[in-house]
Amino acid sequence: FSYKRLFRKIKDNKGLMYFLLGYSFLADGILTFQVYLTIFMKETYGLTEHQTINIGIVSLLSVVFTGLTISTFIKLCKNKYRALIVGAIAYLLCFALLSVIPSSFWTVLGALIFAGVAYGLFFAVSRVYYMEIIPDDSQAEYFSIYSIFERAASIVGPLAWLVVFNSLFMFEKTTQYRGAVFSLAVICFIGIMFLIKSKKEYEKINNS
Repeated sequence: FSYKRLFRKIKDNKGLMYFLLGYSFLADGILTFQVYLTIFMKETYGLTEHQTINIGIVSLLSVVFTGLTISTFIKLCKNKYRALIVGAIAYLLCFALLSVIPSSFWTVLGALIFAGVAYGLFFAVSRVYYMEIIPDDSQAEYFSIYSIFERAASIVGPLAWLVVFNSLFMFEKTTQYRGAVFSLAVICFIGIMFLIKSKKEYEKINNS
């Protein structure tokens, strides 16, 4: 096994490379939000740590529910790629929503339930779709690189969060945090563009 050889194979496969880049950007946004979740809830919406924990538990339950119904969701979307894009767009909308909703416990609860559904959709479907586009005889090898792109997804998000937060220093903290979380929506948008580009590359191969 050689990571150098595997990276070379991925570089030669544009469709796979763009998928991994797209997945990395989306995972980056999600992981960044998880890091700042508690302080974001406190400073933006005025929630206590206890309230944040309760909302987090309900959000996790929505993740579990979504994971259990993922096959039905894929059938509704007609194919795995559409389900993947819907899940990714749902997370983008979630970050955009968190940047504008009023400071109310119930609105935040609704937004985090939606976030849990989006999380369950995207992460479950991304793995299913990835299995479809990698070689059948090298799945363990390719999933190792999938894990690397997932673990490496903690650079752009925190950097964007800090840059936007600090650039809004002339405003109150609530606005700084709302701007920072909106930057994650932009990161998700970049990830979606890579996923779309990945699909186009595979369509080129199938049509040639």
